Amino acid sequence: MYYVIMDLEWNNIYLKRLNGYLNEIIEIGAVMLDRNLELVDEFSSLIRSQTGRRLSKRVINLTHLSDEELKHDGVSFVKAMTRFEAWLNDRDAVFMTWGNGDLKSLIDNYSLFTKTQTIPFIKRYVDLQCYFQSIVSTDNPNQIGLSAAAERLGLEPTNYENHRALGDSYLTMDCLKCAFNEQRLQKFIEECDEDFYKRTAQKTLTITNFYHPKIDHALLHCKCDFCGKSMEIAQDWKLSNNCFKAVYVCHDCNLFKRATAKFTEYAGGMDVRLTFRNAYEMTEEEQNEENAAE
Repeated sequence: MYYVIMDLEWNNIYLKRLNGYLNEIIEIGAVMLDRNLELVDEFSSLIRSQTGRRLSKRVINLTHLSDEELKHDGVSFVKAMTRFEAWLNDRDAVFMTWGNGDLKSLIDNYSLFTKTQTIPFIKRYVDLQCYFQSIVSTDNPNQIGLSAAAERLGLEPTNYENHRALGDSYLTMDCLKCAFNEQRLQKFIEECDEDFYKRTAQKTLTITNFYHPKIDHALLHCKCDFCGKSMEIAQDWKLSNNCFKAVYVCHDCNLFKRATAKFTEYAGGMDVRLTFRNAYEMTEEEQNEENAAE
């Protein structure tokens, strides 16, 4: 048996023919482990956009990918999946992602580009975010982000290529190794049958009320990279494009950080996407907002 840890990067776009939004996949990365958690192989591919005209500024800032790079080095979604399935080589594998957002996006892309409602090579699946949550907490419905989980395990997320599919796959792999309990993990393995796809297709709800009772505000804690002290809010949380954004500051070190948080409620829990970026990673527009807050 093998474990395949997969991560995707995507560009959120509105499609008239769907009368809604699609997370169009622009990159796939994966690592394959044997049952002893030894690394067997890795896979990585850029995927050329087939529906979106250009990447959003947020995606460019997070991934450092460009439209030109995707156009030059990317392949079609179908070709990327064909290569990925060949890489799997019919191995008996349990697929894993951090949260089920990547899996849902993969299903949506399969549906659009191949007219297939299921993913043929995924037979068993584990949501590692739920697995980890069962270890660190038993009564908190909020799901912890990958970077926050890594820090709790003593890993340093900045040592990995953050917000790139292969880098996040390796970070997820090391989180699994640190928190591995085979007996407990078995309870989270789901058979990808008809009922599984019905559950996965259940709609999610993006929370736009910052004081929603299911939002764990304790997660919105930011420490200074230099002195390690808790940073203060310089610009309070505001809603923008279904995400909450704020600016934190450490006055002692004159360090500013832009925080972005997205809370998505789904059947059984909450998906939390939380990122902190230093000022030098911000766009000029964001830096102007920061200076105005100061």
